[in-house]
Amino acid sequence: MRVLVTGNRGYLGSVLSDVLRARGHSVTGWDAGYFDPVGRGAAMRDIRDIRPEDLLGFDAVVHLAALCNDACGALDAGATHEINGRAAGNLARVARSTGVERLVLASSCSIYGAAAADGLDENAAVNPLTAYARSKVDAEAAIRSLSGGTFCPTALRFATLYGLSSSFRSDLLVNRMVSCAWRWDTVSVHGEGRAARPLLHVRDAAAAIAECLAADGATVQGKAFNVGREGENYEVREVAELVRQQRPTAQVRAVGTNDDRRSYRVRFDAFRQAFPEWRPSMTVPVGITELEDALDAVQVDGKHEWRDGWGRSDRSLWLQRLCSEGTVSQSFRWTPAEAARGVRV
Repeated sequence: MRVLVTGNRGYLGSVLSDVLRARGHSVTGWDAGYFDPVGRGAAMRDIRDIRPEDLLGFDAVVHLAALCNDACGALDAGATHEINGRAAGNLARVARSTGVERLVLASSCSIYGAAAADGLDENAAVNPLTAYARSKVDAEAAIRSLSGGTFCPTALRFATLYGLSSSFRSDLLVNRMVSCAWRWDTVSVHGEGRAARPLLHVRDAAAAIAECLAADGATVQGKAFNVGREGENYEVREVAELVRQQRPTAQVRAVGTNDDRRSYRVRFDAFRQAFPEWRPSMTVPVGITELEDALDAVQVDGKHEWRDGWGRSDRSLWLQRLCSEGTVSQSFRWTPAEAARGVRV
């Protein structure tokens, strides 16, 4: 299968590209390059500018390109809607018009927002509390409206990811706690730490996408699936304790209050039943050990940038830096001088 992966140089995209190639797929990437190491020199391509000729000959598109979390979405709600929502709908329309048969959208369990009930399935009401979450709801609706005929769009609502990637993110719950414990022997928990999150290793997320691409159309067409591991819904304080157990010298510290209302526990029965061959290989405790070992062995991408913060591993802070330097505009377009470094933006 010839697959276009948008956001291929990001956290999940880097892992996914390797997984798909290992399964025999031909993979082409499309990435804005915000978080590339300096000097990488790859093409910078904005998902807002995709054209029909860009999709000719592809069998499938995996759409990962987006402002990737609530903090990034809060930088500019309008740009978040444009990049995450409107551009996803346009991509789906172009894909359908050019004969692409599969489109897999990376959505998020964050669309459930603050949920009183436990065990949310795909029929639960969504309650998006942030610009990022609202943009994912919009993206899902846009691609679902185009489902039909040979065009099979699917939304995968991922749990919060963690784990190693060649484009590491330190702004994810488990990754940040492990990194803080490794750097300072301290793990900070805001308020009582009772907010709940489902968690999933990035390699297992990549494997889920690969399974979705291989499925028959009737299984995936127009569907949305929660994707995570059963038994891996955790309160924030529970994750902090797991990190402390792995690094006994670390102290867990309560910091102020928690103004974040998001809290949700999610069920994953539908995806497990549709894809019985998909078996997550990692658990949070094992993933914590993996991260600790990688940090000790200097195997974490971009770690050399952490002297004065988190470098590009914290996506929101890095985008703010690019904006303040005038490298990208407030709508997250590369400035002309920077755009000239890429093949096309």
